[in-house]
Amino acid sequence: MFSVVNTLVLQPRPGRIDSLVGVFNRSRVRADDYHNFSYAAYLELRERRDIFESLLAQSFTTLGIRDGDLTRQAFGAVVSANYFDTLGVKLAAGRTFTSEEERPSARPST
Repeated sequence: MFSVVNTLVLQPRPGRIDSLVGVFNRSRVRADDYHNFSYAAYLELRERRDIFESLLAQSFTTLGIRDGDLTRQAFGAVVSANYFDTLGVKLAAGRTFTSEEERPSARPST
């Protein structure tokens, strides 16, 4: 139990999580109705350095992962190339995404 409390409460959180804010696209017709930004709108907002130091995009999705003859459902996130840099989190292994991989319909680099 101490390990859980120590990790979640006592230790400093990684990255810049305490300085993050969420930006949402609010409906003008229905109160409390929010939508995802289009990719074009995200790119436009990301370039506005007078508003944000950095802006990332993320959207949650469900995935089908094949396991032999079965397909298991899992949750995943589609994120922008600057996701980890904006959060200030270093990867334990591997590499971050490239800006070319971020574009709609792009194939991941190998």
